[in-house]
Amino acid sequence: MVTFFSAMLGISILGMASLLWLKRYELNSGRVFLGSARPAVGEFFHRKLQWLEYVLPGLIRAGLQDFYRTLRRLMHVGLAWVALRVEQGLERALRGVRHATALPKRRGEETSAFLRQVAEHKKKLQEDLPDRGTVLEE
Repeated sequence: MVTFFSAMLGISILGMASLLWLKRYELNSGRVFLGSARPAVGEFFHRKLQWLEYVLPGLIRAGLQDFYRTLRRLMHVGLAWVALRVEQGLERALRGVRHATALPKRRGEETSAFLRQVAEHKKKLQEDLPDRGTVLEE
């Protein structure tokens, strides 16, 4: 890297020295070096400078806007994906909680004698008071 910058410094110094020598030659001799080509070269560089000043910033601005829209879309899709995964995880957790708290199904076991007595008493009360509908304990 040091070699590259040293070489570029040397080339720049030679270029500047040659431009000074060329200008001194023109002033001493009165002749203009490549005088007929200077208007065309000036117009060429003028067009390139106009392009750099006006067209390139517009292209960069449009590119940045496209990049911003693309980035927003990617973030939107990414956040939707994260929300979907969180929702699926919560559903799995809810299913696990439901499974853990569910009463075990017992088949073949009869109800207890106490519950049978409560059910018989409730039926008896409903028969005795048909106008009340549901019997509530007071």
